[in-house]
Amino acid sequence: MTTKIARDDVKRSQSEPLHWDVFVTGIPIEVTDKPADVHETFFQATASTLIYGQRDAVLVDAFMTTVQANALADWVASKHRKLTTIYITHGHGDHWFGAGTLLERFPDARVVATPNTISVMQQNASPQGRARWGAAFPGQIPENLVIAETLESNVIDLEGRELVVVELGRISPSRTRRRDRSGSPPSTRSSRSSHARSRHTSGRRTPTVPRSSRRRGSTSATSTGSRRRRRPRRSSTRRCCSSTRLG
Repeated sequence: MTTKIARDDVKRSQSEPLHWDVFVTGIPIEVTDKPADVHETFFQATASTLIYGQRDAVLVDAFMTTVQANALADWVASKHRKLTTIYITHGHGDHWFGAGTLLERFPDARVVATPNTISVMQQNASPQGRARWGAAFPGQIPENLVIAETLESNVIDLEGRELVVVELGRISPSRTRRRDRSGSPPSTRSSRSSHARSRHTSGRRTPTVPRSSRRRGSTSATSTGSRRRRRPRRSSTRRCCSSTRLG
């Protein structure tokens, strides 16, 4: 009887559409070259996406500071789902430094990423990487930095649905050199990009989330549905950083 009930729950879960919601945050950043008439500068807005079914959820990115990560954990808890996976889309600290803080609230979750992303994570977690991020966000970077486990395949399971990770490409070396001069982490800017799409379309039309993760320099995004692919626009929003951006 227990087995039959469990099977019925799985079938019902797979017939229900997946849902997603986005948490967006922005924080001040310390910069040394701001104009005299500028009194406060802000880091680029960052987003974390929760994809969830009836019982479980997958979180895309974990933010950077302790305050951001705690606010994100409160938001995830409000959805009343079991967080099974934290998927890191990109190796720069603003995408994952908060993972350790999240694991304190959700110890059963796994933090996973592609091998290319993990390589960049390790560079950002080095003493030099920590020093750069710490200079921009003094006293705000968590001590406990958790490097992701390698995503062995290109699939993340969510209640029987497959979230599929697809590599997209690399950022150009010329852009890397320009950003290094701006004070952002050097050499980490040529990381591979990717995108994740579900093989199972849900009952509602859902766009790629987060859309901003398709900009140059990010490593992946996650989608719970199908949508016609559009040609990326050439605009400043696709750049990974500016003179006051690190991620």
